[in-house]
Amino acid sequence: MLIQLGYISRATRLMNESALTELLDQARNINEIEDITGLLLYKDGSFVQVLEGDSDNVGKIYRRIQHDIRHHQVKTLYQQEIQTRDFPDWRMGFQNLSDAGFEPPPGFSRFMEADYPLEQFLADPTRARRLMLFFRAKS
Repeated sequence: MLIQLGYISRATRLMNESALTELLDQARNINEIEDITGLLLYKDGSFVQVLEGDSDNVGKIYRRIQHDIRHHQVKTLYQQEIQTRDFPDWRMGFQNLSDAGFEPPPGFSRFMEADYPLEQFLADPTRARRLMLFFRAKS
């Protein structure tokens, strides 16, 4: 069964470009092996990610993330069965929203800022999927 899973988490420490590159290289290598696609957003210590693939493989990757020392406060936003992938060619697309040149889209919320309560974002998990599709369209 093909699924898509979205989650949000906080980094245990702020990540510089080098740490993000290392994390992405590891993720892309594992995702290639496990046939996982998706997108990762990072902003000032917060992550939002969507993973898609076979349910067993997505589950395996997600459990690794939940136990990864670089993450804490890992919260599932949504999980759904899908017929087709939203990110079929992306072993792990990435956008660093901390970049100085990043211009937030109209209506962009503060949900990825460190002081934003995760519970507010969890109240409407469809926002995560819409946000990811926005960044897919912009790439």
